[in-house]
Amino acid sequence: MLLSTERIASGLAQAGLFPSAVLTVSRWHPPTERALVSGVLGAAMLLGAIVGAPLAVVLLNHVSWKIVFVLYSVPGILWAAGFYWWFRDRIEDHPAANDAEVARVRHTDKTVSAIDATGQTEHVTGQKEEPWLEILIQPTTWTLCAQQFFQAAGFAWLLTWFPTFLQESRGVSREAAGWLTTVPLVTTMVAALFGGRLS
Repeated sequence: MLLSTERIASGLAQAGLFPSAVLTVSRWHPPTERALVSGVLGAAMLLGAIVGAPLAVVLLNHVSWKIVFVLYSVPGILWAAGFYWWFRDRIEDHPAANDAEVARVRHTDKTVSAIDATGQTEHVTGQKEEPWLEILIQPTTWTLCAQQFFQAAGFAWLLTWFPTFLQESRGVSREAAGWLTTVPLVTTMVAALFGGRLS
């Protein structure tokens, strides 16, 4: 029961990742760059799994899986602390952003919605609205949710059961299974970059 509760809590904690990422991309990049930046984001998220899969096998030969979890959490905690210190919600608020960069992002898309201090949607006309029902009934919304559900399920299987499948049904060594697990991940990372550039 405790393990199920921890998994649910982990899922809830991660739920804001993509909405936050999409909002950040829209605030920091002009429309012509957003597909590529989203592709880079997807590729960067895969990089940890690509490095982590074979490295975990090496580490498991020397320490317990609990220690591996702790070791893998350290870079994430350091990154989160550094990102919290460096990042600003809007490009205008970042001390390293110059006027030309801000103008390039803000003045190339006249239809983009700005999020005001209260978190409500405010169009350039100043009219506030909350289009949640309109968003929820769109087929695009349901298609995106279905895509994310099946992609996450496949990703979870790949990282958790694929190495075991290779070892038990194909007689592959643990080390080789770790490396083979990275093949679809590297392919997906390249595809994310290519798709973002193509878009």
